Amino acid sequence: MESARGMDRCCATLQATVTVCGLMLLATVAAVGGGAAAAGDADGPPAAAVAPHRIDDAGADGTAQLGPALGVTSEGTIVVAWTDFRDGRGHVRAALSADAGETFSPSTALPAVGANADAVPPAVQPTRRGELLIAWHETDAGVAAPSFLLTCRLTGGGSPGFTSATPVDPPAPGVLASQANPRAACGADGEVVLLWQDHRLGRVDIRHARSSGGGAQLGGGEALPGAFGAGTARYLPAVAASSTGLVLAAWWQRSNGGPWEIGTARSIDSGRTFRAGGRLGEPALSRGSAGAPAVAVSQSGHAALAWGETGGVAARHSSDGGDTFGPRIVVSAAGDYAVYPVLAAASGSDWLGLAWRDDSGTSVWVRTSADGGASFAAPRRLNDVTAVGTVAGTPALAIDDSGSVYAAWTDGRSGDYDIFFARTAPSDGARPAAPPRELARGFASP
Repeated sequence: MESARGMDRCCATLQATVTVCGLMLLATVAAVGGGAAAAGDADGPPAAAVAPHRIDDAGADGTAQLGPALGVTSEGTIVVAWTDFRDGRGHVRAALSADAGETFSPSTALPAVGANADAVPPAVQPTRRGELLIAWHETDAGVAAPSFLLTCRLTGGGSPGFTSATPVDPPAPGVLASQANPRAACGADGEVVLLWQDHRLGRVDIRHARSSGGGAQLGGGEALPGAFGAGTARYLPAVAASSTGLVLAAWWQRSNGGPWEIGTARSIDSGRTFRAGGRLGEPALSRGSAGAPAVAVSQSGHAALAWGETGGVAARHSSDGGDTFGPRIVVSAAGDYAVYPVLAAASGSDWLGLAWRDDSGTSVWVRTSADGGASFAAPRRLNDVTAVGTVAGTPALAIDDSGSVYAAWTDGRSGDYDIFFARTAPSDGARPAAPPRELARGFASP
């Protein structure tokens, strides 16, 4: 079995192919049900409401399943998507659970554009009416055309199914471009904002598109404000949104060969307009070597930003919806070389979850916050097998209004890489839902 670092390099190689010709796709998933969680204790591996178990159905075929993404719909359906190599090429597959993660359906292959397509790990975002958006980018050796975005929907009813793909933000004829690393957020009234890394017009930048229909029809893309100077390259976006209309975006950037830093942009009208935020000169390892930055916003105006750096995972908290941020804190254990952070926020409270993995690939860790990221509980390990190289890539995360964490990760305990899932019990001392606070003039109102 390859080491965790080796598998990370494999994922990075797949991602790099998109600079030649990439396709980004999206899909919405209809909800089918929900489930309840039970209580547990906080020492060592968490007393899981659902113990770690494999959810992909590739069998013992020696192929890899990589890069899971996870979302929980408004009706309680858990959807996990990943890149699957069972057919010799990478394709995105998704599995659903209607019983709070106890069991998952057989996986469904999302529609590829071409017969020779290679898909790179997806992103998942719940939207409205029990639906969920899946986004990924794809390359096809048989397509000699500029790369472009595509969308497809999983229709509801008793037999949900995916529709065919349709383009989103294609480049102009004759313009060679590539799209990669999609991230989506859903805020007020099901308004979806999609960000991605885009290489057209001679530089790498962050573009965004918006849909008022839960992702059914995304509008044309445009560059996101916040680049510092004409020579700024921007990579690896992150985005989060709340029901009040707040949208917060972050990314890695570098200007004219200078140091890597984190840039931000902010919207208070559900992504219709953005205002450039601060440039946070945080000590990044290098672009992408510790994963993308992560953001989350709570319904009462709290926001959190996390990133990997030399020495661990660090975070900053905001009490005004990301307009300003407090001091940097290190959230990983002292001396733990931690990478690939991911943040998730509950839909109706101030619960946040922050997860990462250690660089040796032994553990996936999570810390929860009941106050929107102002403070965090002690780290807890999510996986139950901790041999070196067991865990690869970035974990996937969701959290509900009880503080129960839903997580998926790439796990190599069987000798190849599979997708595992676990759900923790609700956190002790769970707080009631926090009322949303409207945002005005760039600040959270009292």
